[in-house]
Amino acid sequence: MIRLRTLKAKGCRGILDGPDLEFGKDGVVLVGDNGTGKSSYIDALEKVLTGKCGSLDTGDQGLSWARQGKHVASKSAPQIELVLSDGSKDFSVTQDGPSGPANIHVGAMLSAARRQSFLLRRRTLLAFINAKPADRYKAVADFLQLERFNALESKLRALSTQCQGQITGQKTAKQVEEIALRQQLGISLPALIDTETCLAQLNKILGKAGLAILDDLESASIRMEQVEVQLAPFSKMEEFQKVQLLKTLISELPPLDQLREVESAYHVARKKTQDEEAKLRGNFYQQVLEEGVKWIQADSLETCPLCESTIDPTKILQRVEARLNEHATLTAFRDDQDLARAKFVSALRALYDALVLLRRKWTEGLRTNFPDAAESLIELLDQLVARHSTLQGREVIEDDSEALSEANPNSVARGLSAQVEAKLQTYPSSERYEVLTKAKSTLHAITINWNRLNGAQTEISRLETARSQIQRIVELAEKARKEAVQQLLDQIATHADRYFQNVHPGENIGSPALKVTDRGTASIDLTCVFHKKSGDPRGCYSEGHVDSLGLCIFLAIRRFHHSHDSDLSLLVLDDVLHSVDGEHRMATAKLILKEFSDHQIVITTHDPLWFENLKAVASAAARTFSYHRIAGWSLTTGPVWGDHLSDYEWLTSDESLTAMPADRVIKAGRLLEQMLQHLCDGLSVPVPFSLRGRYTLDPLWTSFLPKAKKNKEFYAAAGPQLDKIEELRGLRNLVGAHYNEWANYLTANESKELTDAIVTLRDRVYCPKCNEFIKRIAGLEGVWSCKGEHLRFKA
Repeated sequence: MIRLRTLKAKGCRGILDGPDLEFGKDGVVLVGDNGTGKSSYIDALEKVLTGKCGSLDTGDQGLSWARQGKHVASKSAPQIELVLSDGSKDFSVTQDGPSGPANIHVGAMLSAARRQSFLLRRRTLLAFINAKPADRYKAVADFLQLERFNALESKLRALSTQCQGQITGQKTAKQVEEIALRQQLGISLPALIDTETCLAQLNKILGKAGLAILDDLESASIRMEQVEVQLAPFSKMEEFQKVQLLKTLISELPPLDQLREVESAYHVARKKTQDEEAKLRGNFYQQVLEEGVKWIQADSLETCPLCESTIDPTKILQRVEARLNEHATLTAFRDDQDLARAKFVSALRALYDALVLLRRKWTEGLRTNFPDAAESLIELLDQLVARHSTLQGREVIEDDSEALSEANPNSVARGLSAQVEAKLQTYPSSERYEVLTKAKSTLHAITINWNRLNGAQTEISRLETARSQIQRIVELAEKARKEAVQQLLDQIATHADRYFQNVHPGENIGSPALKVTDRGTASIDLTCVFHKKSGDPRGCYSEGHVDSLGLCIFLAIRRFHHSHDSDLSLLVLDDVLHSVDGEHRMATAKLILKEFSDHQIVITTHDPLWFENLKAVASAAARTFSYHRIAGWSLTTGPVWGDHLSDYEWLTSDESLTAMPADRVIKAGRLLEQMLQHLCDGLSVPVPFSLRGRYTLDPLWTSFLPKAKKNKEFYAAAGPQLDKIEELRGLRNLVGAHYNEWANYLTANESKELTDAIVTLRDRVYCPKCNEFIKRIAGLEGVWSCKGEHLRFKA
């Protein structure tokens, strides 16, 4: 079986350059304060096993491994290597995948890591408990890899959407055909496009053409062949239509009188303006004055932009306004002149454009060159448009008016019209051609547009039937998926409750239920029992019980995964227990090590008591774990390993004999505090209330000591240690709690007396066989004992 051996990380999250995380055969327990890099090792482990980091690759904007995966003080990309072992051979895996020769077992493990849920972070635990039903379903779907259940529904919904798109397309096509039929048959809204209406309109058009009416629309193609025969003599009518168009275009040419009228208005307006300008002394630059005012106001100018002299903006504005008022008449004449010129140029351009279009159609219809007089007129108009695009004097306007009169547009139009009329006389009856052509186009619309419309309607009916059937299949698939998921959730809930009862026996709570709701397509309600009443666990459970519940559900999911795919035997818990008390911590530790004895287990925690519980349980179960304690973290060093032994183990080791007296007192004081927390809880010793729930040494000791003295057998066994601790515990307050100059005067003998008393007391109250502290025995008043009664004291 593939096992984790060593995790090496550099420049990764909070890890600058190691230290390496060594795994025991059964796993590793890592303890350290918050913010010391514990989760950085978990992030690195997840990244190398799955290719992603769940705490960063969340989809949240601005959060990703690419942005935050690198250590802030590192210049290079993260480097991660995980050494795996099958017992006889090591294998290396980096964030880029396996290195070295391929191994089928390593590949299977990595593949399973990408499919299964093996890692639980506290934020994930709380998010699951506090999630809305729809979000909870998504979380469970991710845990259980429910993609296979969703794949069929997704494909069916995509097929339904595709079907709806085709229906919409066919309806659009049908609408296009309806519009074409209305235009050809002359059927206005709100009349329907149906067989009866179309047949009536078609027969009306056939009647006007002198053709026999139809009994049904299916005969339209036969009747169209008959119309084609009657249209044969009119083979040149297409040419006739082109010539007829020339006649229309000539009739729409602007007359010369219209040009003369706008030219005269332009001439008069120009004369008035020039006469008024002749009265000026100098020049009147209206635009310069108006734009200058805007500049002064917009930029709050106090200096002239031309001469750079100092100006008074108020006086300048008053002077400009006076000059504009003084020349108001000239301004009005100039406005009239510009408008008249624009109308004149527009009239010239309109005649020019009409003649250019006529020339193009002339060569298409008559297949002869455009007459010279008309060509000369086009050339003249082009020159006049270009010239009068800018303002001209009266003399130029007069000369151009005379030139336009000499060109005589009216005469040109009459000449063109005469040639077109002569050509039209060579064609047969245009009226007969028009009614036959109308009949033909109508019959064509029936044979083409009507058939397409009916085809579209048939396809719409087919698609709507298909979509209805698909929707029914979607409903059945959704129902089947909910039932299948519910069966999975029932199995998980059963396992989760069994785990929960192991941690909380006899508390009359539990029975978690994960229910796929009928509402929506993907929602899960979470309920639990609290003294025979079912409801949301957040409404009745303590924070510790909620933590424990979430953990048990995850453990059930992990067991579910492993039972279906054993290629991955790994459980990772990243600081998931925050609010669980001592008794339940120990029970949780026993549960995890017992139920997942076939797994390699990785646990991080900031709680030293939980750390000690895990060590004790692992030792009793003969499980081989490695233990690491993070002593501190800084930006320049990253995590720094501390001693991995517990305080008790260290105090009883050879290392402590040569340690500084102050160091021994500090660890002994910490050990005493941990012991008293367990004893006060297990022996029901009342401790003064702490608002923050943090009970330190002094209130614990002063509450425990009187209670201990009342138990005669216990005091007889532990009295000397209790008295010595009472005598010397002040040393801990002076040295252990406040590491200062007092430590320099602490003697080795004083340190040894206090340390030995605390270590011996620990032997009196903690049973290494039961791996627990003595407790008050329910129903036996005054009896304190471990579970197996190896330690037993009676008041």
